[in-house]
Order: sequence, then C-alpha cells, then structure tokens
Amino acid sequence: MTRCLLLLAPREQAPVPLLAGLARRAVTAVVVADPPSVMLQLSRGPAAALIIIEPQRQPYLSELVEAVRTYHPRVRIWQYRGQGQDGQPQLARLNGLANHHQAEKSVKHPSPPPPQTAPAAQPAWHEVCAGSPAQAPSLPLISAEELAMLLGDWGGPGGRPSPQEAGEPA
Repeated sequence: MTRCLLLLAPREQAPVPLLAGLARRAVTAVVVADPPSVMLQLSRGPAAALIIIEPQRQPYLSELVEAVRTYHPRVRIWQYRGQGQDGQPQLARLNGLANHHQAEKSVKHPSPPPPQTAPAAQPAWHEVCAGSPAQAPSLPLISAEELAMLLGDWGGPGGRPSPQEAGEPA
C-alpha cells in the first residue's frame, strides 16, 4: 500500500474529500502537524507524496520543501487548497515557491537566533592516540610521575617516587 503524508496548517483538520479520494486509491494517509514531523515520518520509511494542506498558512514552507527535496528527492510534493481559484477544492503539484513567498511572509516566524562562532576544531582523541605526526602534541600526554603511579612503580620514601624516578632533576 502506498503511503502519503498530509501536512496540516495549524488548527486545521484533514479535508474529508481528500481523505476519501486517497482511500479510494488505496493510499494510506498519515497526518502530520508540523515540518519536523514530516521529516521524522520520511525518515521512518518511504512515502510517495507529501500533500501540504493550505500552503499559504504553513510556517517554514520554503525550508521544509528544500529539506524534502534535498534529503528525500523521490517524494512528490503537492498542495491542497480547500477553495481554489474557482471556489472548488484544488490539488496541484508544488513546483516552485515563487507564488508562495508572499503568503509565507504573512505567517509570523520567530526571529532566527544570532549566528554563533564555532570554537576552533580540536583533534579527536583517536587522532591524537593514533600518533598522527601532524597532530601530535608537543608535550608528553603523561608525565613520568603519572606513568610510574599508574604502573604502580612507587619505590621512593613514603610511597612517592624518588626525583630520578619521577624524571625531575636532583
């Protein structure tokens, strides 16, 4: 059986005529409420199509369409309007977003967070341990005293290594 995702606008219900038409064609309709849910459902298994209900009321429509086309290019994207230009329900392919940008601007979007600078990349522990000459640390990873302690080689008075054993000058 073919699976199809229906993305509803906030506070909308799935259109009965659309659900009936999909059922007649043996298509399983999975209703989702927001763009992250769309991506989650697509990652769980194949879907033949994504139908966006009332696309002019969908927040983040262009970002969603871009993500679906990038990560799930075989999914066909459709739009459904309860009242098309002739007043009748309309189901049509969503080919581009040029006609949706104006409608999308009317949807309130939260301001994106300011860009953050990424910290300088540190070599991964396995790269350092593998002995890559380009990333080898300039100092030893462990001192002679620490090595002696780890190996249990404590021969000095009071259980401490002598300065020579610890690698310190006498």
